[in-house]
Amino acid sequence: MAKNTYGISNEIYINYNKGDILLHVDDLDTYFKGPQIQFIILKGKAKVYFDKPGAKFTPIKLLKSGTPEDLGIDRLDPISFGELDHFGDFRKMLEKNTTVKEFYCIATEKSRIIKCSPDKCEDYLRIVRSSHYQMEQLEFLSKAIPGLDKISAAARNKVSSCFKERTFMPRMKLISEGKINDYAYIIKSGTCALVSSKNPLSRRISAAEKAIKLISIKGYISETTSTFQLGLCGTYDWVGEDILILNDLPFPFSIIAKTQVVALRISKHDLFNRIPYEFKNNLEEQSKNRNKWLQNRVKAITNTSQIIYRQDPKQGVYDTVMNQLVSQYPQATSNAVKSFTRHHISMTGAENRGKIIKSVSMNHRKSEAPVLTNRRKRCIFTSSYGTQAPKTSHKRRVSYFRKDKKMLPLAASFSGVQRMYTKAAKARKNHYINPY
Repeated sequence: MAKNTYGISNEIYINYNKGDILLHVDDLDTYFKGPQIQFIILKGKAKVYFDKPGAKFTPIKLLKSGTPEDLGIDRLDPISFGELDHFGDFRKMLEKNTTVKEFYCIATEKSRIIKCSPDKCEDYLRIVRSSHYQMEQLEFLSKAIPGLDKISAAARNKVSSCFKERTFMPRMKLISEGKINDYAYIIKSGTCALVSSKNPLSRRISAAEKAIKLISIKGYISETTSTFQLGLCGTYDWVGEDILILNDLPFPFSIIAKTQVVALRISKHDLFNRIPYEFKNNLEEQSKNRNKWLQNRVKAITNTSQIIYRQDPKQGVYDTVMNQLVSQYPQATSNAVKSFTRHHISMTGAENRGKIIKSVSMNHRKSEAPVLTNRRKRCIFTSSYGTQAPKTSHKRRVSYFRKDKKMLPLAASFSGVQRMYTKAAKARKNHYINPY
């Protein structure tokens, strides 16, 4: 007796075209007393329809007219079945719906179905589902392992049997950094991140270089930064195959699930002993290439971090304020921005940066971009009355920033500031000018 892919005799398989009737029952009494034939759909789809009392239906009319929906007969809602579904026993359903007098099952597309007795159904279903899963896994592995489809079926099955499916929820670790790993994975669905918990400022780029001791620089880079993402991996990507070249050394980074991940897992023993030699060599080369890429990635992060680390904190604040000014006042000259930035830092300190910029933007019309002057000598006016600013005669109102009883004229138009300095020069008798 011939056998097919599932290991079941070919005589049990039946091919149906669209519209063919799988089962027709017009005598429910006989149906309840007789054996319940079971159907297992290997490929295709089918529906079961239940006729209400008074419905006129014949299989011949159905075949000529097409699907039952085309007949216009009032029926109960049909039940749909798809690939790897099994059905055939409707006695419990019919006992609840006593109005049904007739029912039938029809193939809604070209289908391949197993027709068997109830005592064989469970065994056949187990064999079919297991074989179907193996075929799906082999198809997936053929895409993840180039050349797998070129070897014999026995060798492919040997490779496939080494992999077991595992599911990981978000934030679960497939591999932990600093620990010896005994498994490799192929991502079937979902996304994983390659994450390092070592701060680049405290690691060596190479064995010849010294590790830099980290100093906390608030706001730029500090020891509060706990992880650095090195890359992402998704469907068909290998992770953990580095065990082929690590030689029982701790893993240099973690593999963490960013979404729900389904992966095929293989043990270190099977990877060394049951995977064909040529595939193992390809994985070793792939792991070495990725290791080089990760080293370059870590080196780039480290170099960037060291630039920030070695930079004077005051320089970092200076750059931050300057960037804020440039973004708010793109028409200002570079010299004006530098001059105003230095003055702002000296007056307000790092903790108050941004306040003076906000003050400027609130005291000027949105349609006018203020022009910052590039005078070397800027004046802080201190009134004999303490907090009052010198009076100005020009029409435009000049805004002042109050800091420790000092009044600073904020960026008005160039002509307005020029008139202000002229007026201030005339007021020397009543006001003391302190050059900044």
